[in-house]
Amino acid sequence: MLRVALIGAQDTGKTTLARGLAAHFSTQGLIAEYVPEYAREFIGQYGALSNAELLVTLKQIEKELLVSAKADVMFTDSPILLSYVYTLLTGDITDPRLWVVLDTIQGMINRHPPYDLIIHLTPFRQPRADGIRSPLLIAQNDEIAHRIVGYLMLHNLPHTTLTDDNMDKRFYIAARLVSNLLGKENAQ
Repeated sequence: MLRVALIGAQDTGKTTLARGLAAHFSTQGLIAEYVPEYAREFIGQYGALSNAELLVTLKQIEKELLVSAKADVMFTDSPILLSYVYTLLTGDITDPRLWVVLDTIQGMINRHPPYDLIIHLTPFRQPRADGIRSPLLIAQNDEIAHRIVGYLMLHNLPHTTLTDDNMDKRFYIAARLVSNLLGKENAQ
């Protein structure tokens, strides 16, 4: 089982790439699944997250574990470490409850099966309003991108950063990275 996380700020092509990679590898005789971002589903149904960060994180973990149990390769556009970054960005850092939530999310990350490949996508355009993204977070997209890089570096998480603004090139590079890992996995 290969677990691939696509991480980046809003509107960097995570969903497009995750769906495309899952479709591509499904045609290669593999069970390749895409795990969508639960936070988008939650916001679409209930509105803003406001104090639901732990529930959303737990649901994302559940979705990933269910797919991991049946797939050869899993792609997610919302790895749970994004929950940490977004909670830190949107929370009130003077509220001690925020730190309890962040500690809990970090504990979940530490116990969660690691990703075999983390692909970091850099912003190449301004995020667009889509009825789900909050205007506040759209305005903070550069800060989100900065905090994601900070999280990856702080936790010494190996990752590959894709900076090209051409989605076809991003797809090609990501597909090669996954193919290389799948080749190593099959050789063992």
